Amino acid sequence: MTVKQEELRQKENSELLELLDQSREKLRQLRFDLASGKVKNVAEIKETKKTIARILTIVLVPINRECCCAYIYVTCQCDV
Repeated sequence: MTVKQEELRQKENSELLELLDQSREKLRQLRFDLASGKVKNVAEIKETKKTIARILTIVLVPINRECCCAYIYVTCQCDV
């Protein structure tokens, strides 16, 4: 399933984080299935990795462009 960036940008942060967890779980399962020889579509692994990267790119965009460390997962250490 291809997820477009436009679709992701319209979602709330909580939805993105939930989708990120689901995508990571899917990738984990695909890797286990690949190791056991159950995966028939290897390209699905590549697409899942790309989806994870797209989500992380959107989630980690700085909230406040004036502060260099104003990311969602980082505590600000600046005096801005």
